[in-house]
Amino acid sequence: MRNLNAITPETAKTTHYYWAQAHDFDVDDNAVSDILVDQVKTAFLEDKDVFEAQQANIDLDPEAAKIDLSGDVGGEAARKLIRKLIEAETEAANPD
Repeated sequence: MRNLNAITPETAKTTHYYWAQAHDFDVDDNAVSDILVDQVKTAFLEDKDVFEAQQANIDLDPEAAKIDLSGDVGGEAARKLIRKLIEAETEAANPD
């Protein structure tokens, strides 16, 4: 089976989350495909509930300290790069 999760921000508080699931077994049996779609959809909707709860917590205190775990290293690296790009763009626009 192959799984795709493509996530891209829309606004500061909303995100587009695209997902797809493919399999190369029992492809002629629609019941197998239906079961797999139902399972992936169930997991996706559970994730959606968690993401919405996380955003609600963030909204309670946007300035609260964040705790990064080892799994957050990619996201933290991206945020650091974006901050550097914003700083460079700001400096270029305001050279004085």
